[in-house]
Amino acid sequence: MEQQAEWKQIKDLFSEALKLDEAERPSFIQQSCGDHKWLKEEVESLLASHSRAGPVDHPPEAVSLSIFTCFDSPRREGERLGCYKIIRKLGQGGMGSVFLAERVDSQFDQLVALKVLSPGLTSKNQEDCFKLERQILATLNHPNIAKLLDGGLTQGGQLWFVMEYVDGMPLHTFCDTYRLSITERLRLFQKVCNAVHYAHCKLVVHRDLKPSNILVTEDKTVKLLDFGIAKILNPLTFSSCRLPVTQPGLFPLTPSYASPEQIRGEMVSTSSDVYQLGVMLYELLTGFLPYNLSDCTPAQMERIICEQKPVRLSTAFSQRVSRTSDREPFATHIAEKRRLSLLQLKYRLQGDLDKIILKAIQKDADRRYDSAEQLSTDIRQHLNDLPVTVHSDSKLFRTRKYINRHQLGVAATLVFVLLLIGYAEYESRAAE
Repeated sequence: MEQQAEWKQIKDLFSEALKLDEAERPSFIQQSCGDHKWLKEEVESLLASHSRAGPVDHPPEAVSLSIFTCFDSPRREGERLGCYKIIRKLGQGGMGSVFLAERVDSQFDQLVALKVLSPGLTSKNQEDCFKLERQILATLNHPNIAKLLDGGLTQGGQLWFVMEYVDGMPLHTFCDTYRLSITERLRLFQKVCNAVHYAHCKLVVHRDLKPSNILVTEDKTVKLLDFGIAKILNPLTFSSCRLPVTQPGLFPLTPSYASPEQIRGEMVSTSSDVYQLGVMLYELLTGFLPYNLSDCTPAQMERIICEQKPVRLSTAFSQRVSRTSDREPFATHIAEKRRLSLLQLKYRLQGDLDKIILKAIQKDADRRYDSAEQLSTDIRQHLNDLPVTVHSDSKLFRTRKYINRHQLGVAATLVFVLLLIGYAEYESRAAE
């Protein structure tokens, strides 16, 4: 507890010093630290490191990738692992590199994605993470989750495993490239929710849900990837695996999509995945994230994610557009990607979608949707113009929903009633 208090004091002073001009910092540090030489040295060391370019001096989305480029794998093009031959590198992840490979044992032709543990990350804990990811994939059998096909060791003793190769685009890129409407985006997102709910039913929390971990093929097949930092809710279900240990202060996350409890280093549950789904849906519909974390210090990120109240989609969109005149072309471009005018998009985001997403990204985990399935259900209710759970179940609201679903029938009934009233009025006057 004492070490945590000291670190908080260092972090707070560091954050405050960053707000000042460089010339003002020495006097501020001297005044704040007093006779505590160790405190002064720690803060000055952090400030000196901050002024130098390093592997984490990138936008939040690139933090995890930039850190691990130091441990990049050697060139493996043409290398054979088991019955697979590596063709080219597809990407670099937190624990290893992913390659495109082909089966070459003359049994049948097949392209696969082959993941190899990075040579610079061969600690026992990293091996445990890698083995756990492999075991998780072996237990998940869902059409929207990439399947495990094989695994083994390289001649140098590095772990590797093979997954089905998904020739697709990240979720948000796919939707913008093909100019999917809001309704089409929501239907695609329901498939993501279904895959996440399936994993939760298997007692697996993904913990790193973001667009780059969800690929969509040309025929709109959704595939959930990368369970590299997943958490097991019941260790007994994976008793054959040694579970990795998460060190205090080294929380695996992507800041822009991380839940408040992840940022604070607290216990993570399925509710954290629900939060990340809400952030992704916010971005999928509006074109931007609910919080702007660019150029923020770690302390500022924590404060924004854990304390700043998110605004409704429709309100946030209007605020960002009206902030400066040069935003208008950008906003119009976002609307066109959804096959709507700017005014139509603002109107479309009001009501149900506002409430659904704000419930998913509540700061308090207990106030979010109980499950990804419940989130998907509310999206389905919205698409079918039925009442969603986030609305009060008033008679007026249910009546309005009924009228929206049966406009022709209600209109015909109204005309019929008016005709009856008119006919009764006519008969009444004729009788007089």
